[in-house]
Formats: sequence, C-alpha cells, structure tokens
Amino acid sequence: MDKIQHWSDVWLLKLNVDKCKVVSYGRQVEKNKYVMVQNNCTVELQRDAYVDDLGVVFDEKLNFSQHISDRINKA
Repeated sequence: MDKIQHWSDVWLLKLNVDKCKVVSYGRQVEKNKYVMVQNNCTVELQRDAYVDDLGVVFDEKLNFSQHISDRINKA
C-alpha cells in the first residue's frame, strides 16, 4: 500500500482513504489488514465482501449473483 500511495502522491492523484476498500478474491480469502497514511495518521482500510466498481458488483468469490440481482431489481 505504501508504494501505491507514494505513486499516487508523485503523480498528484490524491487517494480518498474513506472510499478505499479491501476485497480479496479466491477460494481462500486472506484476512490481512491494510493501512494508509492520511494527514500523518494511519488509517486501517475497510474490508468488504464485495465492491461495486463502474456499476459491476464483484464479490470475493467472483460470483455475479449479487450483480444480477441488483440489475433485475433496478429494471
């Protein structure tokens, strides 16, 4: 995470730590803790079972049933 944060700072692309989340994909999901530094304070990133990215819902098992259900309910 430090390298990603450093890269974003070099390219003047500030990350909004409040919107950053952690999702691990695969059969054996890791439960590691990830932190970022914001205003000289260390903030632990929130872990979610799924994330909505560009209108597509990705869950930790890459099962799209939540995405399909959301699209059906929206229609």
